[in-house]
Amino acid sequence: MFKTIFKSLFHFLIVLVLTMFLIAFHSSLLNLIWLASIKMPITISASLTMFIGDVEGLLFNGAFPVPILISMLYAITFIFTAVIRRWTVFPARVMYAFAGAFTFIIITLVLPLLVNNIDLIANARSSNGKLTLIIIGAIAGMYFGSFVERSKNGK
Repeated sequence: MFKTIFKSLFHFLIVLVLTMFLIAFHSSLLNLIWLASIKMPITISASLTMFIGDVEGLLFNGAFPVPILISMLYAITFIFTAVIRRWTVFPARVMYAFAGAFTFIIITLVLPLLVNNIDLIANARSSNGKLTLIIIGAIAGMYFGSFVERSKNGK
């Protein structure tokens, strides 16, 4: 039992790291596209520096603790999904993908309404940014769901 709990926590942490890196990559990519649109020279060094700066800013330098918010919402939606799975026949990957997407629907669409329309993640300022973050959540949830399926099958 403890082995399963530790494996679940380990994969939950992988989901968080995956999410943070994908959000930082998305932010860096958007900035690089904008710089290229104004004919600014872009080097590999500048790209890597920007990505590392985005990861650092997202994890440590933000005014709001985004990783804590994401981890709390993932935990709530994943636990809710684990409970709901007992009465459904859908694959775990699909259900956890919906849970991950729902986490970012809450972050990008619901939470800004509670804090005077301030987007908590800079990437969520446009509709495309919101959609990309929801897809990132679905990818992370799908990863966690595949772990749940494998652990259920004894692998």
